[in-house]
Amino acid sequence: MESAYRTQKRLSALALAALLAVPVMPVMAQNAQPQPERETTEETKTPATDPADTKNPGTDGQDQKENLAGLVSISDIRVFIEGKESDAWEKGQRADLKLTLTSPRPTSAFTPSQPGKDPENLAVTRLSDAFKGGTPVITLASQQDKPLRLEVTFEDVAWRGKEDNFAFTLETAGGAARKDVRIYEVSEKEADRQDPEQNPENGTQTDPGTDGGDAYGGFGGSYGGEGSEPVKIQTATPHIIISKYTYGGESVQAGKKFDLSIEFRNTSKSLAVENILMSVETEEGLTITNSSNTFFFENLGAGAVRSQKIPMKALNMDKSSSPSCTVSFTYEYVDGDQRLEKTAQERIAIPVTEPDRFELEAPKDLTPAVAGQEYTLSVPYNNKGKGTVYNLEAYVEGDMTTLSPKQNLGNIDSGRSGSIDLILTPQ
Repeated sequence: MESAYRTQKRLSALALAALLAVPVMPVMAQNAQPQPERETTEETKTPATDPADTKNPGTDGQDQKENLAGLVSISDIRVFIEGKESDAWEKGQRADLKLTLTSPRPTSAFTPSQPGKDPENLAVTRLSDAFKGGTPVITLASQQDKPLRLEVTFEDVAWRGKEDNFAFTLETAGGAARKDVRIYEVSEKEADRQDPEQNPENGTQTDPGTDGGDAYGGFGGSYGGEGSEPVKIQTATPHIIISKYTYGGESVQAGKKFDLSIEFRNTSKSLAVENILMSVETEEGLTITNSSNTFFFENLGAGAVRSQKIPMKALNMDKSSSPSCTVSFTYEYVDGDQRLEKTAQERIAIPVTEPDRFELEAPKDLTPAVAGQEYTLSVPYNNKGKGTVYNLEAYVEGDMTTLSPKQNLGNIDSGRSGSIDLILTPQ
């Protein structure tokens, strides 16, 4: 990573200067990773997580508890029927459900595997819900030092035709957590029309609205002498959902401007929506720049998709986090002879990282070193960044011997300073 490169480069220069007096020098390596967070980025039902305690390595004995599975959220949902992406999933129909799971934590915190299928320490278990079948296939799509990205495909899933909640359990080395997500693509087929009731006296069917009687046993027509009117079923309510959003990468750096691109669609197959008012409310850590937080769209056809870019800026905070923004929709639609109004709301989490500002200083008050005799070298350091530097290591290279060629210094909190003490024997 860039910060590690800067540290290595600075040490190389430091080593050259120190060799004028002492032929020894430490080489530093660090692995910085962002702080844990979790707000779900997709519209899901409240997950019931199973707590799991893990110990963050290198914490000077401090027990830090976290549920790694709970730090993973669902960022994209797609339905594929016969290999083609679809926005309609009917009762009993078989489909492949593809989910994208992400976390701002690095991949190395969850699995030691390289990108590919069936990564180590990661597993998914289907739960009993409104869907049946579905063999999970997990593909790791991120490198070890990058934020986690998983592609999970549930193959050959059938919808039972009831509720639209899809649930599964994600298991990591740090524990397990239940994940719930709403599948908006499901839709009931139109029910077949019922046959007229049989005449209880002669067992024959009667035609409602005729002189021979109606469907209620042959007592003549309805009150007005006419056949009964069929019951009218209202069209399914159209929903506006955010189907996709991007913010320019896997995370946003604090203090930088970026565009939040939102793609939303009308879930109805038959009804258009009108007079759409979209508003965006940001939480601490985010702000909208050079734009209003309200946007108007005249209409959105049945099944149509629109997108909107919102200029934003990530603010500097005390530590890396995932501030959220809430996107609200108010819109109207016409069903028969009625004009109805509806609102919808979704929440988006954006991971914001603080730049790494870990610095080393040149050793002071150096004394001459004598070959074959032990020599103590102290290298001062200072973490000037607002985030913690994780798993810092110091190791020694050169024409010398040492009892501890590598030192694990653990995590260096923001604002903390100290020194790395090395005992060397020059040859």
